[in-house]
Amino acid sequence: MPRTIVITGCSTGFGYEAALRFARNGDRVYATMRGVDGKNQGPAGELRQAAADEGIDIRVLEMDVSSEASVNAAAETVLAESGAPYAVINNAGQMYMGLTEAFTADELAWQLDVNVVGIHRVNRAFLPAMREKGDGVVINVSSIAGRFGLPLFGVYHASKWAVEGYSLGMRTELAPPSCSRARRNLPTRRAAPRRTRPHCTRRPREWAPRSRKCSRATRSTPIRAWWWTRSWTWWTVHRAPVRSAAWSASTSASWAQ
Repeated sequence: MPRTIVITGCSTGFGYEAALRFARNGDRVYATMRGVDGKNQGPAGELRQAAADEGIDIRVLEMDVSSEASVNAAAETVLAESGAPYAVINNAGQMYMGLTEAFTADELAWQLDVNVVGIHRVNRAFLPAMREKGDGVVINVSSIAGRFGLPLFGVYHASKWAVEGYSLGMRTELAPPSCSRARRNLPTRRAAPRRTRPHCTRRPREWAPRSRKCSRATRSTPIRAWWWTRSWTWWTVHRAPVRSAAWSASTSASWAQ
């Protein structure tokens, strides 16, 4: 049975390419974007044509992540047709660039609304069904802009730092509780006492580092982060699995969704 993948911001960039890639792998893809019958009519038509020519399952859907009504309407369509999705990929986003103090409060709020609150709207629309199903993943596409700061990108950096914090909090909340128990059952290797120079601080004998294999296997959560490189930008992906009914379950190159 094909998996159901929901991707936001599919008018161009990562969202557009991801929709084609997942569909060609046999998944059912809901490629969402705003202005399906307006400014993004061209990309929407290209995806529909690709689906028809290649016999793949791409369903273009109107979704404006800055509108809760639009997000909820799209979610209702997906849930009615395919049930809870296997994956929700929050890829939609915009970039504002300029002297930070020149931005009005409303412009700053709009940047945060699209890049941060938009992710939250989409997650709230799909997570209840994914919790009930007890399976799936949520992927928030962020940026290396959430790890440092540059002049003229202050407003954009603010949104991406927010996505980083939001994702780090969610990945622990959505992790299954069983992983913390596995950590206590794996062996550790006690380090042998070492001779140190007089000016060096001796490590306590109780210090017992885990082996390389053990440290990978005993992470407190099964969440992994990947860094994708495209052109001069590194994009960060936070993947949060939804595996339990009790504990369940951005920027793309498309700056205009």
